[in-house]
Amino acid sequence: SLQAEKTATMKQMYDDLKEGYDQSAIELDDTKKALEENREKSRLAMDVCAEMTAKRDEATALVTASEKGLAEQIAKTSEMSQKYDAMKEMYDQGIEEKEKAQSALQRQWKQALDVKQDYDALLESELSEKEKRRQ
Repeated sequence: SLQAEKTATMKQMYDDLKEGYDQSAIELDDTKKALEENREKSRLAMDVCAEMTAKRDEATALVTASEKGLAEQIAKTSEMSQKYDAMKEMYDQGIEEKEKAQSALQRQWKQALDVKQDYDALLESELSEKEKRRQ
């Protein structure tokens, strides 16, 4: 009966240990499943991060290309503005020279008219002298 009591106690201890072991095995299994789920979530998060990084890099490249294009456009616009300014200056000089030439031409025309009037007056005077002499 002491032996039976010891056996019963040992069996109880064994059952308790077995139950603890089984419980630990279940917890270990749950922990493994949770760890595997976390690994999967981490892998998915890393994929999303990699995709976002790729999109950021692509956007950065587009912005850089856009900035470069804008800088080129600004340079071209500046160059065109300088060419326009040079052409405008040449045009303005041409207008100024044309006005000077017109003014000089008007002076020459006036001088020519004055000479013609003097000549006409001289002819008139000579004709008048000849007419007086004939009479």
